[in-house]
Amino acid sequence: MHSKTLLLLVLCSILCKSYADESDTCKTATETAGQCIVIRQCASLYALLIKKPMSQADTNLLRRSHCGFEGNIPKVCCPNEADTMANRAPIPGDDVLPSNTTNLLPDTADCGIDTGKRIVGGESTELDEFPWMALIIYDLPNSRQGYGCGGVLISKRYVLTAAHCLKGKGLPKTWRLSAVRLGEYDKDSDNDCINNGFTKECLKSPPIDVQVQERIAHENYDPEDPDQKHDIALLRLRKEVEYTDYIKPICLPLLESERQKTYSGANLTVSGWGQTENRSSSNVKLKLVVPVKSNANCNSIYKDANRKLSEQQLCAGGEKNKDSCKGDSGGPLMTISIDEYGDAIWYAVGIVSYGPDPCGTPGWPGVYTRVSKYMGWILRNMKP
Repeated sequence: MHSKTLLLLVLCSILCKSYADESDTCKTATETAGQCIVIRQCASLYALLIKKPMSQADTNLLRRSHCGFEGNIPKVCCPNEADTMANRAPIPGDDVLPSNTTNLLPDTADCGIDTGKRIVGGESTELDEFPWMALIIYDLPNSRQGYGCGGVLISKRYVLTAAHCLKGKGLPKTWRLSAVRLGEYDKDSDNDCINNGFTKECLKSPPIDVQVQERIAHENYDPEDPDQKHDIALLRLRKEVEYTDYIKPICLPLLESERQKTYSGANLTVSGWGQTENRSSSNVKLKLVVPVKSNANCNSIYKDANRKLSEQQLCAGGEKNKDSCKGDSGGPLMTISIDEYGDAIWYAVGIVSYGPDPCGTPGWPGVYTRVSKYMGWILRNMKP
């Protein structure tokens, strides 16, 4: 029996209570206002579901929270964020998740799926590899346009990037962030193709440019800060994008099991069109595997540059001619994780922030904003 089928049977046995009213609003198990949503979109109750072992109290709470089904997927009455926050004395930190995530982020059935088989020392990707990669478009003087950063699609309306791509110290004052390009492979070609042995494979649909409606840099980001803390931003698109083979969102570390990982010593993947060792930027999307270093290791290196990493940052790389670089700013540092169904899912672990100059300097890893430490901030700044 497939693991997904088995889990659904277990869910149905736990959440066996029938529920006549499947409207969006509902009463939670504690008689507060809530919203009836798919269980994986409710962080607090989903965390109970995946606990091992699951206590009888947790089982009872899940059963009382059941409010219907979406297809075969159970729905639960998830507490409203406002009600939960009202009972919490301290102001929530960047890593404190709202209890009700609603439909802001895609389900793992829709994100992190990679159908493909500026990175210094990187290799070319497949046409449909990393379909969440975004190029950020800037309006330049004299009615010109250009690319200056990367980003990653996280939903139909939002792209995650670095705050310095919006208001960084090195960003020319005459540049204005205006749009994102999705579904791109070769930015210098109108007909993107690669040769696979004796066959030629081409994109079945062209890339799209989507205007940016709202630019949201972290409120505590300071362009003058040498440590570049809180280097994270969201771009709200003017319209929803349609998912295709070449345009899909990456997953974010919503689950506690993913948010707890440090990745120290792990090999992760970075991708982009940024500056390479032999030209100002790559025309095709590249990828590179980089080793994650401990923050203690990185701080011992970066103290010579009078910089210090916080727990909201991580670093990776440090090998000669293998690094993310300037044009990769805002792009993702990624990992593959096995979900509860046994499927391989890609998650965004970091956002390219800064690194040594020149890129790929031996012994000097690049620095990334740690996404897991900003999940609360991300969700509180998104809207349907």
